[in-house]
Amino acid sequence: GDNTVTLTVTDVNGNSAKATAVVTVEDNIAPIASCSAPFTIQLDETGSATITVDDINNGSSDNCEIESLTIDTTNFDCSNIGDNNVTLTVTDAYGNSSSVTTVVTIIDVTDPIVITQNISVELDETGNATISAEDIDDGSFDACGIATLSLDQTTFSCPTLGDTTVTLTVIDNNGNSASEMAIVTFTSDDLDNDGIADVCDDDLDGDGVDNDIDNCPTVSNPNQADIDRNGIGDVCDQGELEIPKGFSPNGDGVNDEFIIAGLHKYPNNSIQIYNRYGNMVYESNNYQNYWDGVSSGKTRKLPAAPYFYVLSINGGTQIVKGWLYINY
Repeated sequence: GDNTVTLTVTDVNGNSAKATAVVTVEDNIAPIASCSAPFTIQLDETGSATITVDDINNGSSDNCEIESLTIDTTNFDCSNIGDNNVTLTVTDAYGNSSSVTTVVTIIDVTDPIVITQNISVELDETGNATISAEDIDDGSFDACGIATLSLDQTTFSCPTLGDTTVTLTVIDNNGNSASEMAIVTFTSDDLDNDGIADVCDDDLDGDGVDNDIDNCPTVSNPNQADIDRNGIGDVCDQGELEIPKGFSPNGDGVNDEFIIAGLHKYPNNSIQIYNRYGNMVYESNNYQNYWDGVSSGKTRKLPAAPYFYVLSINGGTQIVKGWLYINY
């Protein structure tokens, strides 16, 4: 500023005189701005980061006095990922200023938050199912945004019914990833409760006999009992009692035995066969449809002729009588 200066002049005889002048002092020298070397900071879990002047200033100075230190950027978010120029401005008490720039690198190292949900899936008519990551995701989140959602398995062919574990992986826009598991419960009709959907099960009733050769594939009958040999297992044969008019036990493999259809419904039965003279030629308790025309206690077949049968069923509460004919 202005300063008054007095000049005094004295001669050799001691006489003196004075005069004043104004001297104006100015500071025109800018401060010396010094910043820190480039550095890196991480965004927090909210996707934010903050710096201060103290993080950037590295001993800035002035020949007189520093009035202020400022930086042009203090707050960062996901949009600032990467290198950012930050300028430090130093201003002294007389308005002189200088600036210097450094690089602040923003990085995101926070993993996404993965939220899953358990789901139940009904297999389709072929025993298959398809799910997507969106089916399992229940609001996964990342402050800087999610790039991809993926499952370790999305297609299933005849899976075991019940609970299956899948893993959902979330990758954010900056390559950070996290995973969580979820349970997929597969459901379908399962007649024998063996965990195999009926549409996929080679043995629907679980009796150890494959469907393609099982004479009653929907009802367990491991012994495959079929007393009337009609190809329908006794346990699911709804046929009524039907007594044939005759049979031809000639060994040709066709109609060689006296087979009564529907007899499986009457296990407590007995049968007697009489010739036309009234003599009993055959008798069986709990008849199993195996009479081949041989008289009881004999080895030779009876002659072709009409014979009279008496069938007792329901423990004798019902009697069925009639004629049959043996023909060769």
